[in-house]
Amino acid sequence: MFIRSFALAALLAGATTQFAQAQDAGQWGAEGPPKMGRVIVEGDGDRVVWSTYDFSVGAFDASAWVTATGGGTGPQLVTIMGYLSHDMKEHRVLIRAGVGGYAAGPGQGTLRLIDADIDAPTMSGLITLDVQKLQRDEADAAYGDFRATGTGTLCATDDASNCFDVTLDIDTRIQFGG
Repeated sequence: MFIRSFALAALLAGATTQFAQAQDAGQWGAEGPPKMGRVIVEGDGDRVVWSTYDFSVGAFDASAWVTATGGGTGPQLVTIMGYLSHDMKEHRVLIRAGVGGYAAGPGQGTLRLIDADIDAPTMSGLITLDVQKLQRDEADAAYGDFRATGTGTLCATDDASNCFDVTLDIDTRIQFGG
């Protein structure tokens, strides 16, 4: 029900997207910033696919990253921001989950559907992840791979009775931070 509005909003924003992509063409090329992967959320009879991007251009600014704690031996914080289009601030998905180090295993966190204000989600909920892969390309590499599936419940922030179960499928490159 609510997720269906993402597809409609993406169509309505088409003209804005094409204009912004033309402006970005000088910096990233005609396709926009490099895609890193995807986030799929299914629930309430809908399936929405978001993309992750590497906005870095030589800096730490990817939309999927892991924050290192304890030298990578303790719990890590994975943050993934998915976009319908690289230049849209509306209808993004934000996943933040604690995982048990740089390895496969369980994780728990939050799922939020957000617009321009990252601190004011339109829907949010708790998720449980099954991380199949969280691995750097090489020992000290800045990038690696993240693969996980998960489940949770998503509720409207203005109506706690408007909830539904969701499944997640995440497959993206990820940037490793300090």
